[in-house]
Amino acid sequence: QTSAPIDIYGPEGLRMWLRVAIRYSVSRIVPNYRVHELKDIPIAPEWELSRRANRYFYRGLSTKDKNSPRWGYQGLAGEDRESWISQADKMNLQPSVQFGELDGGRDIYPVYDHPSSSDDAPVWEVEDEEDVKVFAAPMSHSVPCVGYVVEEKSKPGRLRDEVVTPIVMNNLDALKEAGFKIPMKALAVI
Repeated sequence: QTSAPIDIYGPEGLRMWLRVAIRYSVSRIVPNYRVHELKDIPIAPEWELSRRANRYFYRGLSTKDKNSPRWGYQGLAGEDRESWISQADKMNLQPSVQFGELDGGRDIYPVYDHPSSSDDAPVWEVEDEEDVKVFAAPMSHSVPCVGYVVEEKSKPGRLRDEVVTPIVMNNLDALKEAGFKIPMKALAVI
């Protein structure tokens, strides 16, 4: 295939899951792709494992309690010996161009002292191009998961008054409640 490959980003184990799914379905019409895996995704510290029920329960966090659990390596998906992530590395399916997978996929590890981190949560620097950066950070959920943030660099340009003015006019009350005595002055802040 001559088209540019598709770059797929996701949690640890995704690369092997795609290999299995594509081969099992005997798919031959697969675009070229590369898989970039986010490694070591922890579960949020406010979720606690119940060994008896063998699942996580929400117990909340106390910001005042200095002994309250912090972000770290607890609850990694790979700690569950039955999970896909724990089993994926044991499979011996090599990448194959015949099934669309190309070399160049990355393993992306978390940064725990990242400037964008909140509450010591890890941040994954997913992509950094000239005008766009993509970050991932863990979310509070009963399974390890992340949310993504796309950050664009500011570009000089002109605010198109004919597009923005009707939006301001439709939101006059909300802008006044937000503290703009003269709502059209909100254009100076944008």
